[in-house]
Amino acid sequence: SLLCQLFTTPLKIILGFDELLDGEFRDSEQASWAREIHAYGSRLHDVLTEILDYVAAAHMAVEGIRSEFTLASAIEPLAASFHGVTIESRDSNILDRRVSGPGRCISALIKKLLQTAAHYSTHIRLVVDLIPDPAVGGSRLTVKIRATGIERAMLDQTELRELFEPYQFAPTDSTGHRAGLGLELATGRKLAEYASGTLSCTADPQRGELAFFAEIPVTVAH
Repeated sequence: SLLCQLFTTPLKIILGFDELLDGEFRDSEQASWAREIHAYGSRLHDVLTEILDYVAAAHMAVEGIRSEFTLASAIEPLAASFHGVTIESRDSNILDRRVSGPGRCISALIKKLLQTAAHYSTHIRLVVDLIPDPAVGGSRLTVKIRATGIERAMLDQTELRELFEPYQFAPTDSTGHRAGLGLELATGRKLAEYASGTLSCTADPQRGELAFFAEIPVTVAH
């Protein structure tokens, strides 16, 4: 965590200078270098931020720390940070619900699942529900990511069997991005486990696309 913070400060300075130079290069090759510095620097910054999120999530899990929050505060900012995400639920007031649970883990998990789907889709559906469950002494927060753009046909049988293996790769998408699907999903599953929940992956019967499904036990405040 400390090393990540040490890296992010000089990285922000590099990205800041790169933005100042944007449009200053007349040479096309130098302009291309500047764009690549910004693209890869931004990606590295995102990775370091993710690591900090995971450190915080692991700490909460070990210490048993829970927080009280509205679902709107946990979900809406994340959805807004990705293009084309719509939030759906059977309960029209669900975002106003106040719950108690591992908030940092839940936010990190939803962010990871949206980030994974965003490599392939610009019309992601984030389906959220709260299901009463006496077995966990409260409710289960269910989060389903649909319209991921990851078609079942894109993956061979080996990859389907090993979706949560860290070093399995999905095919290259239309933008040339080759996402580490197994690594992304394995990280998401670990975050779900930190929150005493589960993460699974199924094929949507209507669209033939993969869908991510997470369940996290929470307590609904009254």
